[in-house]
This record gives sequence, structure tokens and C-alpha cells, in this order.
Amino acid sequence: MSDLCPSLVELVLSCNNLSGNVPESFGACSVLELFHSSNNKFSGELPVDTLVKMSNLKNLSLLFNIFIVSLHESLSKMVRPRNNLQVLCLQNNLLTGSIPESLSNCFKLESLDLSFNFLTGTIPSSLGSYLSWSNLVIFKLGNNSLSWNIPAELEDCRSLLWLDLNTNFLNGTIPPSLSKQVGNIVAARLTGKWYVYIKNDGSKQCHGAGNLLEF
Repeated sequence: MSDLCPSLVELVLSCNNLSGNVPESFGACSVLELFHSSNNKFSGELPVDTLVKMSNLKNLSLLFNIFIVSLHESLSKMVRPRNNLQVLCLQNNLLTGSIPESLSNCFKLESLDLSFNFLTGTIPSSLGSYLSWSNLVIFKLGNNSLSWNIPAELEDCRSLLWLDLNTNFLNGTIPPSLSKQVGNIVAARLTGKWYVYIKNDGSKQCHGAGNLLEF
């Protein structure tokens, strides 16, 4: 494929009813920056070995497919320190396992969507590190089977606009430290109900359920 498209930068195959495995030859597109193959019927394991070869990849969307794999093992192989990944969307697959801490190596990540899968375990506190995800705008883990608490370290995601932790098995309270995001997070789905941050006059914090107002 690299012989046919040596300078291919974007590859969009979404909504074509494609099935089977993602071709290994796609890995030859070493300069590829965007790969979208959403709303198809690709199945089997996540094509990690193929994706690793796309060293310039910035935007990856494989939502609404039938990939069955342990997310922890796959992403641990795929993400590398100082990689270029900015958008990672794996929503609505059959992914299992836990969220790997190695995701914190994605320093440039702006959008992460792992919702509607079968993920278990906890939300690693290291993911909220300021040095790791200072550019993160969208963070969606809703409709999984994650447990334990909401990490207070999420306060360090200063660019966060959309936080979705809805329909999991999280317990405890919403971290008060997230009140530092007042006026930034437009809406956050945390426990099956809608929460919004309200910015009053820039100097006051709103007080509600964990410094959030509940609808």
C-alpha cells in the first residue's frame, strides 16, 4: 500500500460495512496522520502491530466496530513516550480489561473516548497528571464497569470541557478539587445524572453536590 500511496496523510473508511480484520498493509503508511474506520464491522483483536507502524498517527477513530481485546495489553504496546496521538476514539467495541497507566505517555492527547465497552478496574490517578494531559479537552469513560473513586488528580486537566464517567460502579464523592474547573467543564455525566459547572462572577465557587449543581 505504501507503493500506491507513499504520501497518504489521511485515510477515512467509515460507514462502509467493512468486515474482517484491518489489513496489515495499512501499517506501511508510515506518514499517515489520521485513520478513521468507524461504523464498520471490523472484528478480532485491535490491530496494534499495524497501528504501531503508523509513527506519525495523530487521530485514530475505530468506534462502532467489534474489536475484542484486552485494552491494557493493546494500548501498552501501542502508546510510546512522546508520541503524536491527539485523538483516540475506541467507543462502542467489545474492549475488556483495565485502563493502562501507559496512556499518560500521550502528552499531546486532546480527546479520549473509551465509552461503551467492558472496561474494569479503576481510573488510574496518573492519567490526571498535569504534565501528562494538560491538553485534554474530552475524556469519556461512560458505560463501562469501572470502580473505586474519581481521582482528584483530574483537577490538573485544566483544558477539560467534557467529562463523562456515567454508568460505571464508581463510589465516594465528587472530588472537591474539581471545583477548580468551575466555568471550564460545560457538562459532566458522573453518576447517571447530569451535572454542570456554573460560573457566577469569576470569583465565587458554586456550591452543590461536590461543588457541582445537579439537574
